[in-house]
Amino acid sequence: MTAPPHHVPHPVPPPAVPVRRRRQFVLLLAAVVAALTVGLVIDLLRQRSAAPIAVWHAPATLAPASDRPTLLRFTADWCPPCRAMDRDVFSLPRIADTLGTRFHAVSVDLTDPGPDEQSLADRHGISSIPSFVVLDPGGAEAGRLVGGVDADRFTAFLKRWPNPWPDRHPDHPAP
Repeated sequence: MTAPPHHVPHPVPPPAVPVRRRRQFVLLLAAVVAALTVGLVIDLLRQRSAAPIAVWHAPATLAPASDRPTLLRFTADWCPPCRAMDRDVFSLPRIADTLGTRFHAVSVDLTDPGPDEQSLADRHGISSIPSFVVLDPGGAEAGRLVGGVDADRFTAFLKRWPNPWPDRHPDHPAP
């Protein structure tokens, strides 16, 4: 006796996806990838174009600058209003020009402060950031601005101090 032939079933092919549906899926996937790519490129260009152009000096350069007031900026990498001001205020040529010609601009980074940065923050009573302190040419505090502001308000703040610095300023009379 011979054994009946062994029957091997043929694998059942998966149901065919209609070509039209497959094409729609591929087009949809390509559109999503293209949209994400365009979004990333736009974000990168926006970040690059809004890079701060204002020139800030290190705290080591804090010696009084002739007849110009000193502007101390207290900031940190983790501070959202500080980053917004970098992007929306300090990237403007008019702000950068005012800072460069009328002030000795010093940035004090409190992200991970060393003894010099901490000493400056303590000396000027900095309890929140961003904070801006204007020092007269003799090193005395002439004014301050606390918190993130827009370009117009920051410009108005900077205009309170003339260049060159007179013997007396209305906001900081001589003793």
